[in-house]
Amino acid sequence: MSFKRVWGRVSLMALAVATLVPAVHAEEAASAAVQSHEDQFLTLITENDKYFGNTDRHYTNGAKIEYTRVHNGAPSWVEKTGEILPFLNTDGDKVAGTFSVNHAIFTPDNAESPTPNREDIPYSGFLFTNLGFTNMKGDVWDTYTATVGLVGPSAQGKYAQRAFHDFFDFYKPAGWDAYHLSDEAILNVSYLRRHRNAWDDSYNMFGRDWFVELEPRYGFAAGNAYTYATSGATLRFGPESAKGQDEVSYMVPGMPGTGIFSKAPNFLSWYGFVGVDARLMGRNIFLDGNSFKDNGAHVTKNLLVGNATAGVAVTAGKYRGTVSINQMTKEYKGQPATDVFGQLTLGYRF
Repeated sequence: MSFKRVWGRVSLMALAVATLVPAVHAEEAASAAVQSHEDQFLTLITENDKYFGNTDRHYTNGAKIEYTRVHNGAPSWVEKTGEILPFLNTDGDKVAGTFSVNHAIFTPDNAESPTPNREDIPYSGFLFTNLGFTNMKGDVWDTYTATVGLVGPSAQGKYAQRAFHDFFDFYKPAGWDAYHLSDEAILNVSYLRRHRNAWDDSYNMFGRDWFVELEPRYGFAAGNAYTYATSGATLRFGPESAKGQDEVSYMVPGMPGTGIFSKAPNFLSWYGFVGVDARLMGRNIFLDGNSFKDNGAHVTKNLLVGNATAGVAVTAGKYRGTVSINQMTKEYKGQPATDVFGQLTLGYRF
């Protein structure tokens, strides 16, 4: 069995165990200044177009495990990064460091067909890690993220999708070997500035206090997976006790977040959110195809794309669950319909 094949088979477990655990211990050793232990978050995320969309195409599945820790000031690894890259903003009262392991699957429509439509997007798996931090300086939060990963057969999208379909007795995806991206190492960086409370208000209704707040944002990404400029906004609303919490970020370009939340004061709390984002796309490997293959699998992407999101977050003690629906615009020329996928998350604060 070839090295690539062995790498693909064990990559999910190897990255989760060999990379996540040491990173967590390193974070704990480097953050002695933090006064409270209840500033760490472990979040499990699943995204699928069967949730609300009831389809099986394009961005069809994603899974993520994410660890976040909030520090009083910048931890040592952030300070060292700031010394190397002095244009980074690292002087916030609090800094949240984040590490995640992610796996995503992209397929054309009608994945049952052994002869895929070559005017649709190619099959691909995407296995990657994110390492980054959010500088939380007042109401202005700057997020910097580095992404390292792999696109192509060795990312084991075919294996993961077929195993999932076999488990639930769904149809067998048949076109993976006929139309897919080739293996390619991925390196991406991104920056996002969020104005957390550009506008907010409080009011009393039904005998209790409520809040509403608006967060505009803008930023960019650069790399061989995604290159784009983006702008958007999120509106949050709910009981006053839930004010100041943050959403969970999406695995594909969309609404951002850190997954940070506060314990509910009366054990149970909730809030709702809606968001919109627009992107001017320079590159999307899942549409443009591999970086160094002019005649490889690809479609002609739309330069201006966007998405709208709506969801609710419910906190019970140290746990929080969120559910949201994401409506995407058409991403490539000739795409017959827009795409919808849902996100479910479970977070634990400790």
